[in-house]
Amino acid sequence: VRDIALVLDRSGSMRGQKLRDLKSAVQVFISILQDTSSDERVSLSSYATSGSKDVNMTSNLASITAAVNRYGANGFTAIGQGLNFATNSLESDSLARPFAEKTIILMTDGIENRTPFVGSVVPTAQRRNHTIYTITFGQGADQRLMRQVASDTGGLHFHADNGAQLRQVFLDIAQTLAITTIE
Repeated sequence: VRDIALVLDRSGSMRGQKLRDLKSAVQVFISILQDTSSDERVSLSSYATSGSKDVNMTSNLASITAAVNRYGANGFTAIGQGLNFATNSLESDSLARPFAEKTIILMTDGIENRTPFVGSVVPTAQRRNHTIYTITFGQGADQRLMRQVASDTGGLHFHADNGAQLRQVFLDIAQTLAITTIE
């Protein structure tokens, strides 16, 4: 039993093909979850100039895809704000389960430039025993920081240079989380 908090980048650098690639990758991820017999619940947060909670913890995974498909890209990069919404979601959402394993999937294509910075939010995730898997997308992403966040929380870091690799990363994370892939 796992509760998953997705945290996605919708900053200005995600415009165009990158945003289309992200939407496609999330669709692949959600499709895998829908095809398992496991009881995963997912929440969705995102960030640009500020963070937002887009979907509370739910077992209605189609609502995650629908919300992501409405994303536009603009603004700065407040990664820590998005992460803060995610860790709070895993603890406080009405459908969050205290007995579930708590996993955050944090994706960025950039370098944070708005507070709170990730480094000030990670200790909260650590205290709450939240594992953070990080994804960097493209050459402009802060891979060093995201590797550190994953390492500090017992997660893994993944990097994708293009849309095909990003879809593969979401598949790899699903497999890492021991989610059965149905072909």
